[in-house]
Amino acid sequence: MTLDDRKGYQEAVQCLMQKPARHKGLDGVRTAWDDYGALHYYQTPYVHNSATFLLWHRHYNWVLEQDLRDLCGYTGGFQTSQPERWHGLGEHLSNISGRRLPLLGVGTRLWQHGHDGQIARV
Repeated sequence: MTLDDRKGYQEAVQCLMQKPARHKGLDGVRTAWDDYGALHYYQTPYVHNSATFLLWHRHYNWVLEQDLRDLCGYTGGFQTSQPERWHGLGEHLSNISGRRLPLLGVGTRLWQHGHDGQIARV
């Protein structure tokens, strides 16, 4: 992200922190930003250790990006929209651990289905 994008992103996050929560009645949820923490917290048992892990998180980030744009006027880029930064992560991590990553597979990109991991051909 450029310096201007980072500044704009921070301002948009602060904007979400000023917007009212959509999910009233959940402990600790007061702002639109809190909605995202609560959503992740309550969905973790169903999403983590699931074949939908990557897909769910991509959708979660996409919805957050839409709110930052639509509710707070953010116009910059997003870290998740720069896939070249993630390419080869599986190879790097497997070299550190000395074994293949079971979920991602080696040489796969985080936003794509793995070609040899548990999510291959999903």
